[in-house]
Amino acid sequence: MITLYSVFAVAGMALWLFMFVLGIVSTLICYYRYNHKPAIETCLLSDEDSPGVSILRPLKGVDANLRDNLTSSFLLLYPKFEILFSVANNLDPAADVVRDLISEFPNVDAKLVVGESYAGVNPKVNNMVKSYSQSKYEIVWIMDSNVAVTPHTLTRAVHHLLESNVGLIHHLPIGVLPKSLGASVEQIYLNTSHVKMYTIISMLISCVIGKSNMFRKCELERVGGLAHFGKFMSEDNLIGRTIWNNGKLHVVPGDVVYQSLGNEGVSHFFKRKARWTRIRKFTDLDGVIVEPFIECFVNGIWGGYAFSYLFGIAWHWFFIGHVVYWFSLDMVLSYSVDSRMFRENFPKFVAAWFIREATALPLHLYAVAGSRVEWRGAPYRLQPGGTVIPEDEFVGVVKSIRIAGSLIANALTSQNHSVVSKMRICALSISGAALFGLAVGLELFFGGSSDAAAELAPVRINVFKKDSLDRPGSIGRECYSRARKDSALELMEETGKKNATKKKLWVYMAQFITGTPFDGPLTAADVWKVMFERFVEG
Repeated sequence: MITLYSVFAVAGMALWLFMFVLGIVSTLICYYRYNHKPAIETCLLSDEDSPGVSILRPLKGVDANLRDNLTSSFLLLYPKFEILFSVANNLDPAADVVRDLISEFPNVDAKLVVGESYAGVNPKVNNMVKSYSQSKYEIVWIMDSNVAVTPHTLTRAVHHLLESNVGLIHHLPIGVLPKSLGASVEQIYLNTSHVKMYTIISMLISCVIGKSNMFRKCELERVGGLAHFGKFMSEDNLIGRTIWNNGKLHVVPGDVVYQSLGNEGVSHFFKRKARWTRIRKFTDLDGVIVEPFIECFVNGIWGGYAFSYLFGIAWHWFFIGHVVYWFSLDMVLSYSVDSRMFRENFPKFVAAWFIREATALPLHLYAVAGSRVEWRGAPYRLQPGGTVIPEDEFVGVVKSIRIAGSLIANALTSQNHSVVSKMRICALSISGAALFGLAVGLELFFGGSSDAAAELAPVRINVFKKDSLDRPGSIGRECYSRARKDSALELMEETGKKNATKKKLWVYMAQFITGTPFDGPLTAADVWKVMFERFVEG
C-alpha cells in the first residue's frame, strides 16, 4: 500500500542517490579540469594574430591583498592588452595603489579612470561605464579587485574564446589566504560546495559569477551595452544569460582566480551568503527552493530516514557514514583546486567545514525571508525581477502600515473632524485595507509579478538563422550577426510595453474604493498611501 510516508521515503532515497552520484561526477570533472589544463604551447598565437584584450578592474576601497591582486594583471604573459582601473573619485585609497603600480610597470598599457556614470543603482556597473566606453579592444575581461590570476590565464582564456561559437569565459573563484575563522568558513564554501555545484550547473545552463568574465562587446550591444545592466544587482549573471540566449556557449577554463579572503568574521560571510541567496531568490527561484535539500546535513537526514524506512538501516549509522563520505569528497575537491587549505591547518579545516554545513539551512531560511542587501556598505532593497532600489526609497509592508496609521491617528485626534466623520474614516480604513490586501494577494497568486530579468534575458531555447556572415574570420574575432526566428527581442519589447500599460488588480480595487483614477507607473505603496489620504480627506 502506497502511503505518504513511503512516497516521502522514496523521494528522499532518490535525492540522496542523485547527490551521491553528482558528488562523484563533479569531483572527477574538477580534478581533471583543474589538474590537466591545456599546455600553454597549444594556446599561443603570434603577436599579429593575438586579438587585443581590454582588462577592466573596478575598485572601491582597499580589499584584502589588493596590491598583489592588481599586480597579477601587470604580470600577464600576453602580447596585446590594456588595463583600465576605475574608481568613483580621486579620494578612493585604491587610486594611490594603482598609481604606484603604473609607475612600477611603465611598459604595461594601463591607466586609471576616475569618475562614474550613473546607469542604475548597481555601483559596480556605474564604476565601469566610463572605462568600458574608453576601452579600445573588442574583447573585454572584467575582473574584480579582490582576485589574482596567474601569468598564462589570459592566453588560455583567449584561446577558449576563439573556439567555435563561444561567447563567454568565466573563471572559478577559489578562496585563499584566510586569516580568521570566518574567512576559513567562506573558503570552505567557495572551495567545496560552490565548486561542486558551479561546475555541474555551468555545464548545463548559464550560471555566471562576476569575479572574472571575458566576452566581446558586440554580445551586449543588442541590449544597449554594459550600462543596460545598471538596474540589476546581479549584472554578472544577467550578462551571462544574455550571451547564452544569443546562442553562444560559456566555457570555464582550467585556470582559476584566487580570491583573497583576509580576516573577516563569520558574520561577514553570513551577510555575503545571504546577499547571494536573496539576489537569486528574484532571478533563480527554482534553484533557491532546491538548494537546502542538496546540502550535506539536510540531504543526509532525509536520506537516513529513507533508508531506515525502506531497508531498516539504522538512521544514525547511515547519517554518520553520509557525513564521512561528504567530507571525504569535499577534501578531494579542495585538493583539486587548492590543497593548501587543509594541508596547512587541518583542524581549522574540519572546524570551518562543520560550521559551514551546520549553518547552511538556518542561513538559507534567514536569507529567503528578507530582501535587504548591502553592497560595499550601502543598503539596498531587491525588487521582483532582480532590480534594486536604495533602502531609503523602499516602502514595504511595515512602512505602509505606519504611513496609514499616522494618517488615521492625525485625523482621529484632529478637531476638524466630527465623531461621525471619524467613525467613517475608521470604517473606510478597515474595509479598504482588507479589500486592497485581498487584491494584492490575488494579483500575486494569479497574475504573478513582472520579471524584469526574464524580460531582459529569458531562459529559452533559441533557433538562429545566419545573415550574410557564413563563417567566422580567420581566428574568430567577429561576432556572428544572427536573427532570432521567434523574434525574441521584439517579443520582449512588446511584453515590456504591455506590462507598463497593464493595470494591476489592486489599482482597480483602489479606484473602486476611492473613486479616484490612478494613472502612470505606480507601486502598491504609492497607491496605498494615496488611498488613505483620500479616506482622511473625505
